[in-house]
Formats: sequence, C-alpha cells, structure tokens
Amino acid sequence: MTCPRCKLENPSSAMVCDCGYSLDGRGEDQAVHYLRSIAESTNSIRKMVLCWIVLTLIGAVVGGLVIATENITRDNELHRQMEKGTNGLPK
Repeated sequence: MTCPRCKLENPSSAMVCDCGYSLDGRGEDQAVHYLRSIAESTNSIRKMVLCWIVLTLIGAVVGGLVIATENITRDNELHRQMEKGTNGLPK
C-alpha cells in the first residue's frame, strides 16, 4: 500500500506509515492526533498551575491585609485605652 502523503510503499498489514499517516482508512494522522492530545493536556496543566499560583498569591495578600488590619485595630484600641487611663491597671 502506498502512503498518500509521502508516497512510501508500506506492507499491506501496516496500519500506520513511517511518516505517521494512518493507513487504516480513518484519514487522520495518528502522530498528529497524539501530539495534539499531549499539547492539550499540557495546556490544561499549565492553566491549572497558573490558577493555583494566582489563587495562592491572592490568599497571601488577603491574609496579610487581614492580619495587618487586626494589628492596627488592636494597637489603636490599646492606644485609646492608655490615653483614657482605662487599661485595666490600677493608677
């Protein structure tokens, strides 16, 4: 059987030519299909990793802001109590 793409003569039992063309009548290049599925999987993994990194960074920023806000609020309240002399300690 002659490959329609590269014109290489293949045995009649061959299902795929050496160039990767599918000889079983499906008409789709198996090597290209395989590489396309790998590329799609790689892109999906990249997107998931990027999302994980972005969400981690957002969580770190939000967590840092919450902690900083709590500390500022606590410091302001302590400062107000000390100014009023109501820090709970005897004068």
